[in-house]
Amino acid sequence: SILIIAFTITVASITLTFFTQITKISTTKAEEKSVVIECMKVDLDIIDIDKFKDFNYMKPIAIDNTANSNNLIDYQVLVNLDTASLISAGKMKSDCGDIRFTDSDGTTLLNYWLESGCNTANTKIWVKVNVSASSTKTIYVYYGNPSASSASNGDNTFILFDDFLGNNINNTKWVVRGMPSISNGVITLDGTDSAIYSSSVTISQSTSALVEAKVNSHSTVVGARSGMPLIMDVNNIRFPADNCGDSIQTRPSIFWSDGRNYVLTDVGAYITTIGGSATYVYQADISNVPHIFGIWYAPTSKLYLDGSEVASITNPPSNTMYIGLATTCTASSQSIMVDWIRVRKYTSPEPTITLGNEENNIIKLILFNKGVNLGKKYLIKITYEDGNVFTKEITLPQNLNYTQSSVVTLGVPKGVIKYISVTPLDITCPPIEFPKYKR
Repeated sequence: SILIIAFTITVASITLTFFTQITKISTTKAEEKSVVIECMKVDLDIIDIDKFKDFNYMKPIAIDNTANSNNLIDYQVLVNLDTASLISAGKMKSDCGDIRFTDSDGTTLLNYWLESGCNTANTKIWVKVNVSASSTKTIYVYYGNPSASSASNGDNTFILFDDFLGNNINNTKWVVRGMPSISNGVITLDGTDSAIYSSSVTISQSTSALVEAKVNSHSTVVGARSGMPLIMDVNNIRFPADNCGDSIQTRPSIFWSDGRNYVLTDVGAYITTIGGSATYVYQADISNVPHIFGIWYAPTSKLYLDGSEVASITNPPSNTMYIGLATTCTASSQSIMVDWIRVRKYTSPEPTITLGNEENNIIKLILFNKGVNLGKKYLIKITYEDGNVFTKEITLPQNLNYTQSSVVTLGVPKGVIKYISVTPLDITCPPIEFPKYKR
């Protein structure tokens, strides 16, 4: 079984707490140990854990939020993972169903949604995390469990989400107008008068949310007014279909449209105000293939096309908004087809994500300096039953006071551990070596 070891080292005024997963022949718990010598005390406890005993691999994921002064709560970060290499090596299921993410403690599960690209070199996965302002954090991805099934869940990951599975529109999420339909995970809004909008989830500029929709196909009718996606004033609900697209121009809204400017493969973005006409703020010629359209609703709103910022809006409507999709009432209009729509939190700059090397097990050190530093360097030595030895030299962070801590993570090989020793290198102090585990 997979176990976690937790032990605390006190070197005068420095305390180190270690966590490591190990594989033991037996699940019999060893006796708790406390070893004391003249300059160091180590407490060892073996804690059984079953949550990830069947996951054979893991990688640390570093989240760097040092450039942002905001605390990120329930924030969605994008992790790009090369699942093709893992699947071809037999380390991951072919459907990516054995992926799991945990918080920095290595055990608390995090919600995630796999957007696209399973079994490719660039699998896009969104993970919901909490990250403190101006700081870094490490989370973990686990995989390598042939018996696991997918835990990907967009509803648990985003503020609002729908990938339109099943055959019916979810009436707990959407108010429906006209006859939109769902088939094969895609919603189709016909070209006469179809719309959906969320009345249970609203956004304001203080929400700082990004609305995104993956549009598989759109109208090629010149001058169409299909909203994909569309955000609109909650007190002035109007859709592009109202009066064939004219009435929406008298209501606060921001929306992407299609068939603009007499170019059949053209899309554009509009901003409208009460009593005013639609202001055309961006234009792009695109082919009729899937694209992701985004609107960041904030005091300075931004427009995104396939993840890249393409325009900004300095004076957007300051109203509370609904999120939706809609089509025009133009008689010859064609339908639009949307794969998914989501609302996620957004900050600028966004945190950066870096994947670490693959590890079989993990040691985590939480270092506390209470004011006196008797040594910065320590040697961690793990001896296995088969005679293999793992060693790692660590250096304590500089200038920590009693209110601060620093986390260091180490990957260690799997195996039945026989001894663990910790040796200070900067001060005269013998190593502590734990007795052999009982089985």
